[in-house]
Amino acid sequence: MLETDAMEVQRQVSAYDAVNTSLLGRIYEDVRLLLETQNVLHVSHIGRHGNMVAHLLARHACSLTENEFYFSVPDVLQAVIAADICAL
Repeated sequence: MLETDAMEVQRQVSAYDAVNTSLLGRIYEDVRLLLETQNVLHVSHIGRHGNMVAHLLARHACSLTENEFYFSVPDVLQAVIAADICAL
């Protein structure tokens, strides 16, 4: 099973009906073939709420003006990770 927060990616990768003529069609077809070889049988969409850690990390990265490297969990993520762990 593969989860994505990008609904269009889920739709394109799950579409098996015809040749994909979209701008990224070949990439979607390659991803589909890769998933088949890994026995991924289902691609589902999960909203941003399903992975707030990834969302916040991406948002933080977009706000950076220079490269940053972390050797531990960045402060911006600690509270969200703790909330995810508590929800288990």
